[in-house]
Amino acid sequence: MKQICITFDDELQEKLRRNAKEKNTKLGQYIRNLVDLGLRVEEMSAQKKAEGDKPDPLTEEFALFKKLLQKNLVSSYEMLYLIRHILTKMPEKTPGEHRAFADQAETKAQSFVAGLLDKMPM
Repeated sequence: MKQICITFDDELQEKLRRNAKEKNTKLGQYIRNLVDLGLRVEEMSAQKKAEGDKPDPLTEEFALFKKLLQKNLVSSYEMLYLIRHILTKMPEKTPGEHRAFADQAETKAQSFVAGLLDKMPM
């Protein structure tokens, strides 16, 4: 094994000595391990760049979740509009009965959507 002379400032040298002592390793071996780790990280980074920019799996899952959420919201509001339409075309038994049903449906839909959106991490 060839030797290489490296100079560290006092603060960094003390930190290296302390960390090596905590790991019960000689200072030289500890520094070799750090260099080896750094080289592995550099190689993995180069490999990732060579593979190209693949989309993050979490981003893809979030996009799918967003699409499902959008479909659910659209469906909920569609039902709300349909209920309003049906209630306005049906004869009332008592005055204001349809309006009460429509208001109740709107409140439930808004509560449902708010609950979904509150649980989203953002």
